[in-house]
Amino acid sequence: MIRLSIQARQALARLTLPVLLVVSLALILIGRAAPSVGERARTTLSDGLAPIYFAVSVPLTAVRSAVADVARTFSLRTENQVLRQENERLRHWYDVAMALDAENATLKANLHWVPDPNLSYVTARVVADAGGVYARSVLISIGPNHAVRKGQIALDASGLVGRVTEVGARSARVLLLTAINSRIPVVL
Repeated sequence: MIRLSIQARQALARLTLPVLLVVSLALILIGRAAPSVGERARTTLSDGLAPIYFAVSVPLTAVRSAVADVARTFSLRTENQVLRQENERLRHWYDVAMALDAENATLKANLHWVPDPNLSYVTARVVADAGGVYARSVLISIGPNHAVRKGQIALDASGLVGRVTEVGARSARVLLLTAINSRIPVVL
């Protein structure tokens, strides 16, 4: 180590910032005046430092991996404890569900319960709005092999719309709830 006097160290400390500023301004000016010189310098520096970066990155990657493994090991203990508690809660609710299922089967047997038939529906598109003053109805296209019958209800995304009044081979007429001719007219 080079021994310097206190005055020399103070002078170096005072000169460090101005020297670095002058060097940085010179590099900026050189980079603006001759961009290829700055690019070549960066490329050369990158090429020289790439093997060093690679040599340093391998052990760092191994250390990061080891630290992550240790962290996962510590978190596994708490995760296992949480999962055991959750398993206990699920076993309790499974027992409750099985008891309710048995009770439900007993009640169904005592009442001679018959399940509801599966509901079916036909999706159709409105092709004509033949509304008038006394009748508001729409014509829907239902296709050739349908199960639509007179008197069935018509629904849309909001709910009940009307009832089927006429059925043809490929179309049906739906009398809307808002029609005056409907059994229970509704004003919207």
